[in-house]
Formats: sequence, structure tokens, C-alpha cells
Amino acid sequence: MITNKKSPSILCGGMSIMLVENVMTTDLITISVPGRRKTALEIMRKHNLSELPVLKEGTRKIVGFVSLEDLIQHPDEDQLALIMNRNVITIPPKSDITEAARLMYEQDVKNISVVKDDTLVGLVTLKDLVVRGISRMQIKEKCEKYMKSRILAVWQETPIPLVALIMRYSKALATVVLNDEGEVGGIVDTADFVKSSEIINVLQKTDMQQESEGEEWVWETKSTLYIGTERLKLPDISVKELMTSDVVTITSTTTITQCARLMKKHDIEQLPVIDAQGNLIGIVRDCDLLRALVTL
Repeated sequence: MITNKKSPSILCGGMSIMLVENVMTTDLITISVPGRRKTALEIMRKHNLSELPVLKEGTRKIVGFVSLEDLIQHPDEDQLALIMNRNVITIPPKSDITEAARLMYEQDVKNISVVKDDTLVGLVTLKDLVVRGISRMQIKEKCEKYMKSRILAVWQETPIPLVALIMRYSKALATVVLNDEGEVGGIVDTADFVKSSEIINVLQKTDMQQESEGEEWVWETKSTLYIGTERLKLPDISVKELMTSDVVTITSTTTITQCARLMKKHDIEQLPVIDAQGNLIGIVRDCDLLRALVTL
């Protein structure tokens, strides 16, 4: 667990700064340990979430996070304690949001636990920093400096299970979807997978072998054990049937604050960047805006 104990400052250059407690999320959906993967999957689907804070049962002490990716990577493990990520980064509620952004950027995480007296009082997420932080600032720097020119893209007829596999291998949370003309037709992310999936119980066959030796005989028996494991089943449809087709695009001259305001307005996490001819030249993600906040 990484804890930041830096003393908060209230003024910066004579101007009031924005504190973590002013942007953090306090209405949290959590899960406790001991717990099971089935419960985590059900909560994620019900609330359209791809990650959950994990608390010690009967307390408000955070002990980890469990994400959809964690569940996918451990398909045969049932106990939440053996699946969850125990890398918990904490920050006091009165810290400057730029300190939260720095921790998030350096530790490569999408949320930080806000803790007071060893009690979880909220989460400051990447979305919080963009929607409630950067969108209220006046960062006039152009997004060109921060956009990614390497873009993950799939064809609109690609089956959803294959898209999920491509994203997993690319360690991407979203991908651009191209139509038959090679133009941006939509975007799909892991949250879309959660919404469209169903939880199924997979019976896994396991052979158990026993041997015993005696002076005059040897016996061998095999029994088959079927273990029920909850899996997330993705629909076998093309990605165009699931993608968000109303894509909001920007140009390389769009400012950081304008990007954040567009993400807030449309409740999105990435913005494809196009040139004057409408060609796709890059993408700006919420984590890219975080870099701009860190450099302030």
C-alpha cells in the first residue's frame, strides 16, 4: 500500500487550489472480502462498472481493487482475495489534485483511495480529475502534444470476442472501430462488454487419480470432478452492433480544457483526432489529459 502524507497547501501563487475532497467520488459501490468472483461480476453488470474497491468485511478499510481484467486473467479462481489487485495508493482528502494526478500518473493507476484515519472516505478517479478538475481549469495548451498517434483500431465486422482478445493483448481499454471505407465508425470499450455480457456457469472437467500399492496388487481409480466456475460470456456478434457510433472528434488544435469539457459533456473517455480532410491521425484519452495536469 502506497500512502501519500504530503501536507496539503491551500494557496498557490495567491490563488486557491483545487483539493481532492472537492472532486472525489463519495457514493461508492464496493465489495468485501471474503467474497466470490460471481458476486463481483453481478455487481459490475448491475452498475455498469469495470472495477470495484475491495474492503475488509465489516470495515471501511480498503485492501485492494478487482477489475474486469483481473477476472478475465483468473478464470478458474473463485475467491476474490486471490484475484484482486492489492496495490492500493492512498491520499488525504485535503491534498491538491495535482498531487493526486502525479501519483496516478507515476503509479499507472486509474484511481486513488482517499483515506482519513485509516478509513476510506472516497475515491479520486481519472474521470473525477478530468470532469471535476481539468474541465474547470483554463489549460490552453493544445492536445497535439499529448495525443497518441499509434491507434488501436478494428474492422466493424470483427466479432466481439475477438475484439476483446485484441484489446487484452494490446492492454487497451478501448478501440476505434473502422467502417468499410476505413473511416471512424465508432468506439467500443470494456464497459460496453460488461453491459452486453451474461454470466454463465462453466463446468470444468478434472481427472483425479489415486494409486495404492500392496504386496500382491496395485489398484488405480479415476474419478471425474466437475467444478462450476462463473465466466463472463460475450455475445457472438459483430462489434458494429455494440459500438458507440455517435463519435465525438477533435482536431490537434483543440485545447486540453476543451477536451476535458467534451469528455464531461458526452460522458466519454477518449476523443479521436482528425485532420482537415477527416483522416484519423491520433486519439486523446483521459489519461493523456492527466499528463497535462501533472506538468502544471
